[in-house]
Amino acid sequence: MKIGIEVANDSELWDAAIKRSNRGTIFHTWKWLKCAEKQTRTKLYPLVAYTGEEMLCILPLFVRRKGLSFVYSPPPKALLIYMGIVFLKEFSNLRKFESTFNEFLLSLNNFLDSEFGSSFVRIRSSPFLQDVRPLKWAGYSVTPHYTLCINLQNGLEQIWNGFDKKVRNNIRKTEKEGCKVELGEWGELNALREMLAERFIAQGIKPSENYYKDYLLELFREFHPENMKIFAAKIGDKTVGGFVGLTFKDRFLLWIGIPRMELKGVYPNDLAIWEGIKWAKEKGYKYFEIMDAGDDARLSRYKSQFNPEPEIWFSSVKLTGFLRVLNASLRKILR
Repeated sequence: MKIGIEVANDSELWDAAIKRSNRGTIFHTWKWLKCAEKQTRTKLYPLVAYTGEEMLCILPLFVRRKGLSFVYSPPPKALLIYMGIVFLKEFSNLRKFESTFNEFLLSLNNFLDSEFGSSFVRIRSSPFLQDVRPLKWAGYSVTPHYTLCINLQNGLEQIWNGFDKKVRNNIRKTEKEGCKVELGEWGELNALREMLAERFIAQGIKPSENYYKDYLLELFREFHPENMKIFAAKIGDKTVGGFVGLTFKDRFLLWIGIPRMELKGVYPNDLAIWEGIKWAKEKGYKYFEIMDAGDDARLSRYKSQFNPEPEIWFSSVKLTGFLRVLNASLRKILR
C-alpha cells in the first residue's frame, strides 16, 4: 500500500474531514491551528495522508528551526496538551489498522527526513487514538498521560452524588454567599487570564508578558460564542473565578481557568464547574472533560473531587538524523 503525504492548503476540505471524523477535536480545526501558529511563531505544516485519492489521516505539525528542527503537535506555549494524528478512515480489523498505521509512519519518516533533516519530533495524540503501538515500533518513545472525563449520560443526581462531600458542601456554601455563575464575554475571560497570571507570580513564576492576551483574544473572536463559553463566577459585578469551556461535537471541554482564590467560605470554581456540568448536560453534550496532563498532582487531586474517570492519551517523542545516532551512542555509554 503506497501512502502519499501532502501539505494541505484547502481549509474547507481540512475542516470537513475533521468534522466527519469521530476522532477530530476543536484543536485540529483550521482556525485554531492558524491561531496557534501565530502565537507560537512556528511554521504550520498541515499534513494529509492519502491512499490513492482517499484521505487516510491528518497530522498538523508545527516546526521551529534553531539550527536543528523542532517538530511538534501541538506546539509548546499554546495552552494545549494534545493534538496529534486523526484517522479519517475506519478499519474493519486490527491487522489492517496496524499495517496502514505502519505504512503511514514510514511515509511520515521520509517526509520528516527530506523536509527537516535532523530533528526532535513530539506528537501528543488525543484520547481518541488509543492504539499507538505502531509509533513505538517506529522508534518513538511513548509515554502515557491522563485527562479526566465525566459521563454526562448519567443522571444529574448520580453525577452530584459522585462528588466528594466536601465539594458538595463548598457549592452550597458558595451559593448561600450570593456567588452567581453566568456566561461571560471578553471582559470576564480577560479577568480570568489576569487572575491566572497573578497566581503564577504569587508562586514565584514569572508569566509571559501580557500572559496570552493576544492569543486568547484572537481565539475568542474566532470561536465565541458558538464553540467557546466563559463560565464566570461573580460576587456582585466582580469576577472571582470560573473557566473557559470549549464545545465540539458531543464533548464539552473545561479548557483553562479555575484560578485558585483566597476567599473565606466561598468556592467560586467549585460552583462554576457544577454549573458548567449542568449547562452541558442540558444542551445534550455526552461528556464533560476536565482537561489534564497529569503533570501537577495538586491540581489532579482537586479535579478528582468531581469524580471523573481518567482517559489515557500518549506523548510520543523521536529523534531523527544524527540526533538519533548521537542518542544511541549516549545510551551505550550510559549502560
